[in-house]
Amino acid sequence: MVGGNTADTQAPSNPANLAASNIADTTLTLNWNASTDNVGVTGYEVFLDGGSIGTVATNTANVTGLVAGTSYSFQVRAFDAAGNNSGFSNTANATTTGGGGGGGCTNGVAVGYSESFETSIGAWTQSTADDINWTRDASGTPSSNTGPTSGSPGSFYMYVEASGNGTGYPNKQAILNSPCIDLSGETAATFSFNYHMFGASDMGSIALEASTDGTTWTSIWSATGNKGNQWNSESVSLDAYAGSSVQLRFNRVTGSTWQADIAIDGISVTAGGGGGGPSKSSTPSGAWTLTMTSGWKRSISSISHWVSGSEAADGPG
Repeated sequence: MVGGNTADTQAPSNPANLAASNIADTTLTLNWNASTDNVGVTGYEVFLDGGSIGTVATNTANVTGLVAGTSYSFQVRAFDAAGNNSGFSNTANATTTGGGGGGGCTNGVAVGYSESFETSIGAWTQSTADDINWTRDASGTPSSNTGPTSGSPGSFYMYVEASGNGTGYPNKQAILNSPCIDLSGETAATFSFNYHMFGASDMGSIALEASTDGTTWTSIWSATGNKGNQWNSESVSLDAYAGSSVQLRFNRVTGSTWQADIAIDGISVTAGGGGGGPSKSSTPSGAWTLTMTSGWKRSISSISHWVSGSEAADGPG
């Protein structure tokens, strides 16, 4: 007690029913039920993916500067003039539109996904912009001295039949597209697979390519030549795409001979990292602007300080 006044130590109630709306490529709106306080709520602190991106004085915030086709998680909490913080609201998840042809990974797969083609080709699809298709097969390809005799693991695998001068070779392209892979909650990820590349020395090539928009493709692994009559294992980093979504494809181009049946099997996506709940030291990178309907605003770039009391609002913007 100072001068007859009792210090305010009571925190505001938790904000409730946080929701995202008006979601576009780089912007969205957050709304929530207002908190109450024994003295009065001064404002609300907004968190994006576990880090503070600023404060507003009402229960509405417009967030800008986001990335198209990307998934985000938001929480808010209230504070009063004495610096008392409420608990966190519920988490509101939202994926911006745009990017990979729509709002992130629609009907996609996440980490922990695996495929060995034992019952079908699963979520993988044949491209219509190539020359020939991949084939699901077991027990050996029709051509001699090329291709596997069984899957790895299991019996079935996917391969490209190179037979037929003018139909299977030379320089015939076969593309197999993966489902969209959602890495929005990850900080590191790995794509693993087995491949069989046995036959003539001029087998052509196989490449693993990645795209974030379905149009522009970047090679992240490739191989050429005869690798011997065995299955080989490969693990390719997807760290460059962590925090967003990516589509992969196997791009096979045959060489100058029919003796060149390349196969793939044993696909999996694993990830490390990931995030926890909001904390004072956890701040996302980038720059965002939070705008209130009253016209107050605060522009944030990698904020790391803790807001309370008179720091809650910058003033009219």
